[in-house]
Amino acid sequence: MMHIVLLVHGTWGKSANAWYDVSKGPTSFATRLKTRLVERGFVLDKLILMHFEWTGGNTHSDRLTGATSLASRIVDLTSQYPDATLHFVAHSHGGNVVLKALEEYLNKLPHFKVPHFFDPGDVVEAARTYLKEYADGKYPFGDINVEVGSLVRRLADALDKIDRRDGGSQARGYTDGTIYDGERITLRLLLGRLFCHVYSLPAFHRIGSVVTLGTPFYEKNWTLTKSMKFFYELLHVLSSVLQSLNTTYPLILLVAALAALTPWISWIGFNPVNWHWALLVITGLSTVYLTVRIANLYSLERPVNTNVYFDEAVIPYFVEILRTNKLCSVLNVHASYLDEAYCLLSAYSRLNEKISQHYGRAAFPRFWDYKDPKGNVGLWHQSLSATMQRNILRLARLTSAIAKSIAYPLRTIVHKLSTLYVARLVGTELRILGYGLPADVSFGTSEISVENVLKKSYFDTHILDVTRELATPRMRDVKGENRFEFLWDNDKLAKRIENSILVKALGSSADLNHQRQIVALEERVEEYFGVVGFRHSMYYDNDFVINGIADFLADRAPA
Repeated sequence: MMHIVLLVHGTWGKSANAWYDVSKGPTSFATRLKTRLVERGFVLDKLILMHFEWTGGNTHSDRLTGATSLASRIVDLTSQYPDATLHFVAHSHGGNVVLKALEEYLNKLPHFKVPHFFDPGDVVEAARTYLKEYADGKYPFGDINVEVGSLVRRLADALDKIDRRDGGSQARGYTDGTIYDGERITLRLLLGRLFCHVYSLPAFHRIGSVVTLGTPFYEKNWTLTKSMKFFYELLHVLSSVLQSLNTTYPLILLVAALAALTPWISWIGFNPVNWHWALLVITGLSTVYLTVRIANLYSLERPVNTNVYFDEAVIPYFVEILRTNKLCSVLNVHASYLDEAYCLLSAYSRLNEKISQHYGRAAFPRFWDYKDPKGNVGLWHQSLSATMQRNILRLARLTSAIAKSIAYPLRTIVHKLSTLYVARLVGTELRILGYGLPADVSFGTSEISVENVLKKSYFDTHILDVTRELATPRMRDVKGENRFEFLWDNDKLAKRIENSILVKALGSSADLNHQRQIVALEERVEEYFGVVGFRHSMYYDNDFVINGIADFLADRAPA
C-alpha cells in the first residue's frame, strides 16, 4: 500500500529551505522522519513525503484559503494514487489548515467521486448503480449495516415505484424519461446519506493519521462584553419592532379603511393620530405580539465563532456516522506552557485585565492637583525676581488646580471612557496578533479561551507530551537544575510562586494552574530577549518528537 505524508507549516512558517522541505538534506526533518518510518516497516518505494505551502498569514481567512487549496490537493492525490493512504504532519496553525481541509474534503466527496450524482438525468441510473455495487459487496459497512440496510431498502422502494409506473395519469410525463421533482429529491437525499456512509470508511476517504506539532488551537471561543451584548440585543429588538410595524401597519390601515366605509364605525380614519383608543390598543398589542414572534423566529445576530476548524454544522450527517466509525487517528504533540503560543495566549486574559487596572489607577485624575513651585536654578531664591516668578507660577498652578477640581466629575468620566477605549484598542491589537482573529470579532470581546487538544468523539485522539524533552536542551542554569522543572514538581512550583515578582504584581490567585502559567511566562523572558531559542520551533528539530511521530504512524498504518 502506498503512503503519502504531507508536511504543513504553521504561521509565518513559509520559507525557502524550511523544515518541511523534502530536498533539504539528510539532517532535515523530512529526511529524518522518512528514515525512521522505513526502519519501522514502511516500504521505501511506497512512501512519499511532500510538503504543502499556504500563505502562513496569522489570520483566519488565510487559514481558510489554505484549507481550500489543501482539500483540492487531497482530491488530486487520491485520484493520482488510487491505493494511497494520506497522512499529515502539521506545525502550529498548520493543524487548523489540515482540519478545515478535511472538513471541506468530506463535504465535497460525493461531488468529487460521483460527478453526475446531482445530475437530474443520471440520478436514477446512479441509484441503480449503487444498489448493484451494494449487492456485490463493494462496501464493507460492518457494524452500521442496520442504518445502511434501512436506507438501501428505501432507495430500492423508490426505484421500484418509478419502474412500476406505466405512463398513465398517475405518472404524467414519465413516458419521455422524466420523473417528478419530489422523487428526484428523494433519490438524491437517500444517495447522499448512503455515500456519506461509504466515504466514512477509511478504504474510501483514504485519510490515515494527523499529527499536530505545537499548539494549533483547534477551537477559539470568545464571549462578548456586557456592553456589546446589550448593544446587539438592542439592535435585534429594534429591527424586530420595525419588521413588526411593517407588517401590522398596512393591515391596520386596510381594516380601518374598510371599517370607515360602513355607517357604524365612523370614528376610524386614515390618520393614526386621530385613531380611537381601541384601535391604538389593537395596533400596539399586535405590534408587541409580532415583535416577539419575529425576534424568536430570527436568531440574534452576534459575532460567531469562526475559528472552529472542524465544524459539525457543515457535515452533520457525516459527524453522526463518525461518532461510531472514527474518521482517523490524531496525535497532538505539545509541550504545555513551554510552547510560547499556548503560554502567552492562555495567560493573556488575566494579564490584559491587570494591565488595564494598573493603567487606570496610574492615570486616574486627582481632585486636588496642586504642587508648590520650588526655587529657580541660577537665581538667588530670596531675590525679588525669583520671588515674583514663584508667586506668578504659584497663582497659575492654583488657578489650574481650582479649575481641575471644578471639572473633576467631567475629568473622571473622560478618564473612564479613555481607559476603556485604550484597553480595548490594545486588547484588539494583541488578539489580532496573538490569536489571528479578525478585527471585527476581536472588538468587544471580554474573554477568549483556546483548546489545544482535539477533544472530538469522531477522532481517535492521542497526546504526546514533550515538555521535559524540550525543557532540557541548553536550559541548565549555574547549579545544573532544569529551569522548567517546576512544571512537573509541585514543591519547586510552590517555591517559584512564593518568589515570583509577576505573581505578586498581578495579585494572589487560588488557581494553581493559573499561577503555573504566570511563572512559566516569567521564565520565558530569557527567550524573548534572545538568550535562548524559542520552543515553538523546536518540535521539528527534536529526535524524540520525530521518533514519536514515526512510532505513531507505524502503529496505525498497514504496510
